[in-house]
Amino acid sequence: MMPTAAQNFGGQRQRTTPYHRERTAERGYGGRWQRYVRMYLRAHPVCAICRHEPATEVDHIIPATRGGDFWELSNHQPACKRCNSKKGART
Repeated sequence: MMPTAAQNFGGQRQRTTPYHRERTAERGYGGRWQRYVRMYLRAHPVCAICRHEPATEVDHIIPATRGGDFWELSNHQPACKRCNSKKGART
């Protein structure tokens, strides 16, 4: 049985509907993506958003879930974890 918002476990509210998100490999972030990220970050070592932190992630400028091309090079930018998380929270 899935918990509802009315049920409270450990002081945290639970989702009212079940939420399923595909695994990272199912979303396209498998071995091919990991190899691409290593290559891309070697060529682009600085975060394109804050321009001073080392880049640790490749950010999709327009997320694939919003119509961006997953593999299009012009849709990628290097990002540090902090900037990419902040951007993801806004979109």
